[in-house]
Amino acid sequence: MIPCLNSKDINSIEIYKNGDFTKPFCVIPAKFATKALQNAKKGIPPVFVDGRFDGLDLCPLNPSLEPEKSPFYLFAWQNAQTMTTEEDCGTVYVYDLHGQTLNK
Repeated sequence: MIPCLNSKDINSIEIYKNGDFTKPFCVIPAKFATKALQNAKKGIPPVFVDGRFDGLDLCPLNPSLEPEKSPFYLFAWQNAQTMTTEEDCGTVYVYDLHGQTLNK
């Protein structure tokens, strides 16, 4: 995660593939939808703002499959400081790192 966790700056997750650390395969910026539930009820599209990832974890590969055929999931979560008091949860993103592209 970039930058360090103590920073109040926006952060992101950089994904590298095949041991090539010259440039990331992709960069996942920390963004989240504000008042998504309230706006959805009113038919208003979500507004995304910059945030911070609180953490990430990798799900182990399925040992019954060859490593190339097993899903390889990255979980990233955030409960950003700018959430309103009415919102009681953050956002969890799941990415399959074996995919050709990474979509939330």
